[in-house]
Amino acid sequence: MKHEPLNEHRIFDTWLEYAQNRKEVDLSPLSAKVAESWRRSQERDLDPFLADLTSVSDQELNQRRRKVQELISSSLPYMHKLFTLLKNDQAVITLADADAVVLEVLANTVTYPEVSYPEEGTIHSEELVGTNAIGLTLKADSPVRVVGAEHWRKINHAWVCHAAPLHISNSLIGCINVACPIQGYDETVSIHPMVLATANAIERELMLKRTINDQEKIIQQQKTLLEFVDTGIIAIDRDGVIKQVNQQALDIFKVHGAWEGRLITDLIVCDIQFMQLTEQGRMLEEQDIAVKIGSSYLHISCSTFKVELDKLGIRMVILVRTSATVRKIVNRASGASARYSFSDIIGSAPSMEQPLKIAHLASKNSANVLVMGETGTGKELLVQAIHNASDRKSKPFIAINCGAISRELIRSELFGYEGGAFTSAKSSGSLGKFELAEGGTLFLDEIGEMPLEVQSVLLRVLQTQEVVRIGGKYPIPINVRVIAATHRDLAIAVQEQTFRNDLYYRLNVLSINLPPLRERNGDILLLTDFFLKKFREQFHKPNLHIDDTAIQHITAYAWPGNIRELENVLQRAAVISENDLITSADLPNTIIEHQASMSLSSPSKGESHSMDEVKRERLIQVLETTKGNLREVANLLHVSRGTVYNMLSRYQVDPDTFRK
Repeated sequence: MKHEPLNEHRIFDTWLEYAQNRKEVDLSPLSAKVAESWRRSQERDLDPFLADLTSVSDQELNQRRRKVQELISSSLPYMHKLFTLLKNDQAVITLADADAVVLEVLANTVTYPEVSYPEEGTIHSEELVGTNAIGLTLKADSPVRVVGAEHWRKINHAWVCHAAPLHISNSLIGCINVACPIQGYDETVSIHPMVLATANAIERELMLKRTINDQEKIIQQQKTLLEFVDTGIIAIDRDGVIKQVNQQALDIFKVHGAWEGRLITDLIVCDIQFMQLTEQGRMLEEQDIAVKIGSSYLHISCSTFKVELDKLGIRMVILVRTSATVRKIVNRASGASARYSFSDIIGSAPSMEQPLKIAHLASKNSANVLVMGETGTGKELLVQAIHNASDRKSKPFIAINCGAISRELIRSELFGYEGGAFTSAKSSGSLGKFELAEGGTLFLDEIGEMPLEVQSVLLRVLQTQEVVRIGGKYPIPINVRVIAATHRDLAIAVQEQTFRNDLYYRLNVLSINLPPLRERNGDILLLTDFFLKKFREQFHKPNLHIDDTAIQHITAYAWPGNIRELENVLQRAAVISENDLITSADLPNTIIEHQASMSLSSPSKGESHSMDEVKRERLIQVLETTKGNLREVANLLHVSRGTVYNMLSRYQVDPDTFRK
């Protein structure tokens, strides 16, 4: 920007005619920016002889400084450097914000000229002061030079001012201004280029700080996010040196302090050679490994990923999760929770009072429970109710049917296995049901069908509260409540040596006998009403109901399959019924024809005998016929083997007597 030589007298004469006398004069001696500013100043009727300046309060000044603290801290070093380069003790450098409020003043207080100059907090906008360097550079958003009488106010005619705007991200945020006394002003000194260079330097500093701040914010946000995940994250370089690690990883390995710069082998003490994995191109995927922590071992799930972040020096990322975290994920995916509570149990029969009383007591402690009853009597529903009423209700509820899993698999299902423990084992290993149920309840249904060799392992787990996986070296502590259920009479199974007596006594701390449906007088009607309501909604049959004849057949039937059989029969009837009315025609023939032909409820020794005597005599008769073969007894009586075991126990009949 080239300036014409100063002609102060000519400019002053022009100012005198235009500003003071308000005459129409030729403004060509002025620069275009200054001329336009004079016109605006005259249109606002600003007094050119006014000496006082408007100032903001100290409180507002402090607020403005805080708002642009980054601008001030970036500008002051360059302002001091510029002051040194000027070699003019009478020069004054000011920093103003976008509203032309002076924030900082840099001047030599010893040689400060007698002509007053603005203090911090004064406002130099063109709208208030008229033509001046600060107001004009902000108005025009470009560098300006205002010389002597070019200022609108006469009090400022003693100054030559050079100003340049300051920006960040294309936004005007303030300006810098250098004022020198016009008396003795040396035009050969290139002040204007120095002001422009200083403004450019400040803007670069601001942009650099903004970029660094943005990057730091992103990094901080990433770190914050990493701290909220339930996975430990460790980044290492090609030499196994830790470059980054989140707090979750440090918590898993129970260490504190800064681990960046230390070897991964110092943090994770195990059999895995992480750097060899990278060299060999092999990665781990949810590998279960035992990590030594102090004198004990912790099982963790580990995954590795090879990355190429050369700028950060990162070659591999290791993800680690505790077994507890993995359990949460597995249980959430498999729905390992109990749905039913005591309020879901339907029944008011006297025979249900004692079982429910014991179940409520069982929910108040963590003692092992053994639930016995025929198939379909609702054993799992009762067990879920016990769990949901206990202090373990927020923890997992895991159920496993011991009779539905092969002998070869049941041990691995219960206790888990290490990778490669057997031919078909997953390389990553697998958690067993005991580990998945940590803190909660493990329901062992049909416990009577568990193989003897697995029973011995189960007994040890119950005694030690530790699990050793198949192929594993180290015991894993557990906190699990075990509730078992069976349709068999385990006391007889112990006599037959198909069930361990020590395991039986370990499980049978609290025993609950659920009565069969045929012994729950009145509950058949209650359950029928419940299931019909359920099927009305399920099959969109709001008027579904049952006639009296069908009710008579249902209440007269012995229900060897108990509640489960009743539900299935009613569900079938609800589907095939016409006009939303269930009749006898919708019921299976076995219910219609059954009556009392083979039921123990039919007297065989005369009316004088009690019902229990009749049942006992009928049982003995069938045992004699079958020579004590319990499977044939169950077939002849049309009941389950579990019911036969219950009858043998109830009527104190020893089947071995008939086998001899």
